Amino acid sequence: MSTPEINEIAHEQALDAQKGMKASVQSEERLMQYAALKQEMDALDLEIKALGVFIAADLQARGIDKMQSEWGTFSVVEIPRWEYSEAVAHLDDLLKDAREKERIEGIAKKRSTTSLRFQST
Repeated sequence: MSTPEINEIAHEQALDAQKGMKASVQSEERLMQYAALKQEMDALDLEIKALGVFIAADLQARGIDKMQSEWGTFSVVEIPRWEYSEAVAHLDDLLKDAREKERIEGIAKKRSTTSLRFQST
């Protein structure tokens, strides 16, 4: 199902809701469709990551950091990861403890959002 089709379905569902019609979120068809799309996304994500590793290695082997194509720009970028000293790690532990204490004492304010979590079987 393409993105425009999904957008059209979502728009129709929103209109139904506005008219007071109750759309059944629990319908088997919607659950099945969601699960199938999620599995497709996960498979595509793995494929994209594998291709990305290959493409980045190929570009680096050719000494290219950035390549323009008809599909877009492919860039090899560095993503920094920091390793801190023991002193900073200790401060981080103290901060975690202080946060936990505020949660327990009710000082910290909890803010939550609602989302759907799905795990395939």
